[in-house]
Formats: sequence, structure tokens, C-alpha cells
Amino acid sequence: WDDIKIVEYLKEKGYKQCIVTSRTTESTLRYLDLFHKNDLFDGMVTCDDTDKHKPEPEPIFLGLEKMKSAPEEALMIGDGVFDIKCANNAGVRSALVGWRITGSGEPIIKDAVQDYDVETPEDLKKLIESL
Repeated sequence: WDDIKIVEYLKEKGYKQCIVTSRTTESTLRYLDLFHKNDLFDGMVTCDDTDKHKPEPEPIFLGLEKMKSAPEEALMIGDGVFDIKCANNAGVRSALVGWRITGSGEPIIKDAVQDYDVETPEDLKKLIESL
């Protein structure tokens, strides 16, 4: 399993998926185009969509609105403390992935607390199936 396969698997199973990123819309679309994965997501929130950014809760709230979902139905899967703190601030459960590429693992925001740690995409698949 890799991070693309888990996204494809979740789409096949009918899970709603939304990208919530600090990247620009142009940059995000460029990466999705590169991997031919634009059709896997039900929504996208970039730094262009809101004046308040992670760790503020607005990006998640906008993503939830786009997916017509409630915070208690959501799981923020993130690779950094800003993702986790954003989820904390939005009242959304969070999972910190072990294959992250951001930072050294040293927390920048001391009070960001993830609900789950997942080391591999396979672990993430198991977690989501258990929820």
C-alpha cells in the first residue's frame, strides 16, 4: 500500500475525501495532474479559498461544507502539527501519518494533539475501517 492506493481505496469504498492544503490552487492542481488523480477528491480547499489558514479551523470548516459533512463525521489525516491543530480547533478527529515529509518531528505547536498515529498507509486503511 502507498498513499495513492489508500486514496483510491477510500474512493472505491465511498468515503468522501477533501484536500485541505496550505498550497495554492494552481500548485495543488499541478500535483494532482502530475499523478492523474484529480477525480479522487470530492472537494479541495487551498490557501486561495480562505483568509484564515491552518492552524485556524476555517479551512476544515470550508472542506466540511463542500462535502456536506459534520465535524463528528470527519477525520483529518495530516502530516504536520498545523494539520493536527487545525483539526483540534475544528473539533475533528485527527490522524498523524508516519510517512510525513514535513519537519523533523519536533512539534512547532505544543498543544496539537492527534487522536491517532498511523505509521503506514495500510495502518490508515485499518484505522478508517475500524471507525
